[in-house]
Amino acid sequence: MKDLRKAIGYIIAAALFAAALYLFYKKYVPLVPAFQLLYLPACLAVGGLAAWDFRTGTLAFLFAFPLVNHWPYLFGLNESIPQAPAALGLFLFYALGRLVQRGLKRVPASPENPVLRPMVLAAAVVVVSALLTAWRFTNFYPLASGGVYELVTNINGVTAGGAIMSTLFSALNYLTGMAFFVFLCAVLDRAAFRTQALTVISISLLLSVLFGFIQHFLAPAAGNTAFWVRLGQINATFKDPNAFGAVLAMFTPLAAGAAFHYRGWRRILSGLLAVLAVIIFPFIGARSALLGLGAGLLVMAAARVAWRSRKGGALTAAEAPRKSTRRKPLWAGAAIVGLLIVVLGVAVLGKAKVFERLSQSLKLVSSGSGLVGLSPERHFLWKEALAMVRDYPLTGVGVGAYIIELPNYYTKDTTVYTGGFENLRRNDSAENYFLQAGSELGLIGLLALLWLLGTILREVGRGYRRGGPAWGPDRYLFWGASGGLLAYVLNIFFHSYIGSFETVYGFWFLAALAVGLKYQKEDAPRLEAVSGASPRRETSRYLAGILLVFAANHAWNSWHSLSLEARTREFHLQQNFGLYQAEKTADGRDFHWTREYGGIALKIEGSVIQIPLLASHPDLQKQPVDVDIFWIRGLFKEKVRMGGVRLRTDEWIVREFPVSAFVGQEGILFVTVNRTWTPLKANGTPDPRRLGVALGRVTFQK
Repeated sequence: MKDLRKAIGYIIAAALFAAALYLFYKKYVPLVPAFQLLYLPACLAVGGLAAWDFRTGTLAFLFAFPLVNHWPYLFGLNESIPQAPAALGLFLFYALGRLVQRGLKRVPASPENPVLRPMVLAAAVVVVSALLTAWRFTNFYPLASGGVYELVTNINGVTAGGAIMSTLFSALNYLTGMAFFVFLCAVLDRAAFRTQALTVISISLLLSVLFGFIQHFLAPAAGNTAFWVRLGQINATFKDPNAFGAVLAMFTPLAAGAAFHYRGWRRILSGLLAVLAVIIFPFIGARSALLGLGAGLLVMAAARVAWRSRKGGALTAAEAPRKSTRRKPLWAGAAIVGLLIVVLGVAVLGKAKVFERLSQSLKLVSSGSGLVGLSPERHFLWKEALAMVRDYPLTGVGVGAYIIELPNYYTKDTTVYTGGFENLRRNDSAENYFLQAGSELGLIGLLALLWLLGTILREVGRGYRRGGPAWGPDRYLFWGASGGLLAYVLNIFFHSYIGSFETVYGFWFLAALAVGLKYQKEDAPRLEAVSGASPRRETSRYLAGILLVFAANHAWNSWHSLSLEARTREFHLQQNFGLYQAEKTADGRDFHWTREYGGIALKIEGSVIQIPLLASHPDLQKQPVDVDIFWIRGLFKEKVRMGGVRLRTDEWIVREFPVSAFVGQEGILFVTVNRTWTPLKANGTPDPRRLGVALGRVTFQK
């Protein structure tokens, strides 16, 4: 009976998740037919395989997630078009398959894991922050506003829809990565499946690297954006060059370890991936990823030396023949690979993009600009992130809200910058994972994430103790995984990867692999039995109290100084919302089309307001359009209906309303329309907008 109740619960959860996924897909995934013919079948295949057999579905996802990220670019859907990252959509179908499978089949419970307790706290903080932040951007609908309107959120004119999207994607960046770790822990416990998983992801990354060579030598614009083509950097099959470099930096040490661990064609596959990754790396142009790659390979070398020299590193009888038969070809192959890398490195050193960028940075530093010259844009991004932590130390500005608040903080920054860097203030992520987390989740959220990351690194560190996997038969895989994790940790000091989901999934794969590897020799002391320990009730109460403090503080900030009303007042935002871009009539008069609503910020300068209106619905004569007109103050704190208009013809009319009671007031003229129409659907005109009425220039009579 208990299993039946659990199965029904999973089926209900899967149904709700499927409904949410449908809405998400419809709103955030570009419904371009050519793109959908490629992307939707891939998503359905991964989700279907995960529902049928979760291990097979996991292999399908591991193969696909490094390859789909550049697909939108192939169809002209560049980063300037707001859209869900391709790897995120793929994962959501994969997660839906997991829920369906848990409902239809009896699945063994995942083993206890010491990483899960800090993960639960970090996930809870992200969820609470996301809910309150998104609610703030709706202007606290339905408590304050009667609807969810596209209100302006910053001085750049980003509206509430864009801000909510930023919050949603940032929260999913954290949450889907954690979920992926949990999924992997349930399947990476078997050595045979680990081999399959490493083989599949190696093939996928090798295809990506080969496509990167095609980009560099033959077609720079293939699957790349104009911005990165202009800079001379390649992204292969990833979102951008930074993501490509980060994933290669993580997986190259693992590929090198797999080349030592496996035999036959798998050794050739892994070794080829490692060699080609090192060769292509200079053309990517990612400086911080190059640092991570060097550190990861250094871990491999240091672990090898330690294993050779440690007293307890003697091989067992079963391992000794394997060592003696493969030592010579192993080191001979390594020497050949090293020679090849040196030769190719000398050939491309002067032309590679990464060395060109490093040279430019060194010139800026030596010119007297100091450390700011290493990355002048990050100087401003980091400075404003610290300012957000200073203003909201416990909870930050809300998950996904850093990039929304950044333009506002630029206007508050009165520091006079020197050195010619004034024009480098860009709107981007914090370009530092820890500053990104601190600015958006405050010190509470940052400490929760540090606890989570620290637990992972602690478990990896325990693997290097006597009896740990670092000294067992899977040592090369463990060294490679731990080296890749170090590469990622170094890299996130210079990038946040809040929009690169493929990078996040790569990290959690390595974390699950490293934490999941176990090895115990018979004569080795047991490691501390922390994995099976349940959290104490007292600790759970403390964590619940911390979460409650976080929620209360963030709710207070969101309702007061971070609210849209407070931001509108402080930064003098023009709350013109629900309007499409300005157009002109045949005689040169300005007007805007509204959606089902529209708002214009203005000041009442006369006792009578004159409002030009026009409706152009094809069925206007049969079904007139009703327009209601309101005067709004305090961002919907006060709402007064001026009157209504019924439009029956497609001609401009001017309606007048007395507003003597509001003379001198500043507020929003707000109109609502009872129905809209879409030219694309009505008559085939290539205009997908949902049009309400045309709103002309408002005038007053005294």
